Amino acid sequence: MTAKEKFWYLIGPVMLSFSFAATSPIVQIYFISLIGPKVLAMSNILGTFLSIIVNWTVPKKNMKSWYRKHFLLIVISDTLLTYVFTFFGYQYPEIRFLGFSFLNAVSTCLWVMVMRNVVNRIITDGDQRTDFDALVQYTTLSGSLAGAVTAFVFSDIPVEYCLVFQCIANTLFGLTDIYIFKRLNKMYNLDL
Repeated sequence: MTAKEKFWYLIGPVMLSFSFAATSPIVQIYFISLIGPKVLAMSNILGTFLSIIVNWTVPKKNMKSWYRKHFLLIVISDTLLTYVFTFFGYQYPEIRFLGFSFLNAVSTCLWVMVMRNVVNRIITDGDQRTDFDALVQYTTLSGSLAGAVTAFVFSDIPVEYCLVFQCIANTLFGLTDIYIFKRLNKMYNLDL
């Protein structure tokens, strides 16, 4: 992968890592105080159950191919549902917890899996793949660190602003991943 392709691959995760690290302390404290332990337990059960099912389907060749072919639909669905669960969840916190358990287990999991699969098809050398994985970790953790410092300095941001910021970051992440997905497919003739 070229430096430009790596930049576009990394910019979305870095933005998302920064935004969530900067806003999650406010958002988590706000919403956790509005639900009971049973709702949190149910959202954990739902997320785990759906993750098991989704990850069980990934090794199946026909499903992996379907996920790649429908990547645009997966990203758009995830992005739109993020808005729905965020804003309905503001009024009904249970919807937020259950909705995001669903998203994290299904569409977000598939989105990440497809992008990793694309990179795995391009970077086939084990050492280069390890180096790229370390670069991804380094950059996203740097984004998280900058976000955490921001959260520490600006700890009194209204929760509504935090929610909007999270949605915008998720949208930008989706747009950058759609762009790089199409670019890599075209440049490397991956026939996805």
